[in-house]
Amino acid sequence: MSQRRVQDFGNLTPEKAALALDRRQRLTLSGVYDVPFFKDSKNWFYKNISGNWQASPALIFESP
Repeated sequence: MSQRRVQDFGNLTPEKAALALDRRQRLTLSGVYDVPFFKDSKNWFYKNISGNWQASPALIFESP
């Protein structure tokens, strides 16, 4: 018998299950930090290549 078919079309209750990717509670925290190194430099290379970087960490907390 195929795994995609239900066993009993008259009783669908046993076919209900939680998915492996189902998460009821999820908290996501994220932010953006502008790195200040070489931001006000007069040198074009330091200002545009070495400077102008951003860091953006993300934390995700999920219930099992």
